[in-house]
Amino acid sequence: MTQNERLLYRVVSKAACSSTGQILFYSEHGAFFEGDIHDAQAGIHKWALEHSRSAIISAVKNPDVFRFSRVRNPYHKILSSFFDKICGVQRSCGRYRETLVPFLFESYGIDVGGEDGKQEYDQIRAFHQFLLLVLDTVHWGCPMAAHIHWSLMSDHLATLVTNGRHYNQIFG
Repeated sequence: MTQNERLLYRVVSKAACSSTGQILFYSEHGAFFEGDIHDAQAGIHKWALEHSRSAIISAVKNPDVFRFSRVRNPYHKILSSFFDKICGVQRSCGRYRETLVPFLFESYGIDVGGEDGKQEYDQIRAFHQFLLLVLDTVHWGCPMAAHIHWSLMSDHLATLVTNGRHYNQIFG
């Protein structure tokens, strides 16, 4: 949410959330946040920041606040999740959640180029196995709960609607 509390954005992972956060930051400061907007500790209200929560709760209830979110084609969202979070190397130079990829290999046979991601692998087979994992996590919550990057967009969006509020706009 912007610091002036006029724009409230409900994040949906892998649906332009970083870009949208940067735009919100820019709208108030005339410059983009230096670095990853997810790392911002000031200049924008975020639920992860304890000092922002009361302002966000008030904004959700305020009819003058423009409440919006973004969604993405589900196939593109899951494909992006696979290549970014499973196959990719993160900005920390390591794998996303270091133990996740070995767990996926052990549990679902999802091979994404070995421990360092530098070996050849069958992307189609790996993606197919990943889809089986996603299906199990979304529908059954096993072997783990659905991860934020591939959970249902409706689950993210429902957090506002469940409490009797509405969105002014949901962009696709």
